[in-house]
Amino acid sequence: MTLISKNDLAKHEHVSGSKSEQSNFKFAFYVMEKEKREAIFNIYTFFSYLDDIVDSSNNKSEKEINEKKKRLEWWKNEIQLLYSQEASLTPVTKTLKNIIVNFKIPKEYFETLIDGIAKDLTKKEYLTFEELLNYCYGVAAVVGIICTYIFKDTSEVTQKYAINLGYALQLTNIIRDIKEDFARGYIYIPEEDFVKFNYSKDELSKNIYNENFVDLMKYQQTRALDFYEKTEGKLTKEQANKFLAAEIMKNIYFEILKKIEKQKFNIFQDKIKISSANKIYIAIKTILKTSIFSKN
Repeated sequence: MTLISKNDLAKHEHVSGSKSEQSNFKFAFYVMEKEKREAIFNIYTFFSYLDDIVDSSNNKSEKEINEKKKRLEWWKNEIQLLYSQEASLTPVTKTLKNIIVNFKIPKEYFETLIDGIAKDLTKKEYLTFEELLNYCYGVAAVVGIICTYIFKDTSEVTQKYAINLGYALQLTNIIRDIKEDFARGYIYIPEEDFVKFNYSKDELSKNIYNENFVDLMKYQQTRALDFYEKTEGKLTKEQANKFLAAEIMKNIYFEILKKIEKQKFNIFQDKIKISSANKIYIAIKTILKTSIFSKN
């Protein structure tokens, strides 16, 4: 299978190239067999490229927002063409088409993801956690569902696992990236939580770190931990082996959450990252745990 790059996707769209970045996701994929690994790499690159369309600037002008909406709609149409046998034959469409056919991925999940990504063009704050969770489904949980098709186990158990893991990872990202997201004009902490813990957005804009902020962050952490907990011990040994990459990803992000806690939730300092050496250690530990302690 051909590995596509963001530059390949940009060329297919007839726009300028897109930058590539290191990710905790890609690291976890190296444990997979070649066909599945390449499929996941390509799907991840495609989704990351779509995300870059929205995140390339702060989306303040109507002209800019409309242009990005058009680009996402263009890609949505490209997906529809892939399913209707009418796609033009390019390296990008051939690769995506092969993944869709070989792994039998339903079109609705691609459409849900694109719609989820598009929300960031018009919605920058959330009133309730329920509202935020709906956003998380469209940009994270649905990615997990797509992965269940590539892992070749779409049972009810694995889909629930994928959805809960998607929520856990996205909520971890939200906690880690509060400062960075605010600088871009986004607040993913629900308005109801700011009220509950008597911490204001004005304080957030000034990077004010106090007891109320710590309590607010602990509350966000509790929610993330709840979704991590929902993924524990749910897979059989066979399923755990199929989802080994997902388990590694989960444990890397869980380590990020623990580091945030050790830092007493002061996310106004440098962005918390996991070193390559630590990722390798987590991967080895996960592999051993999966082979020894998974359900029969």
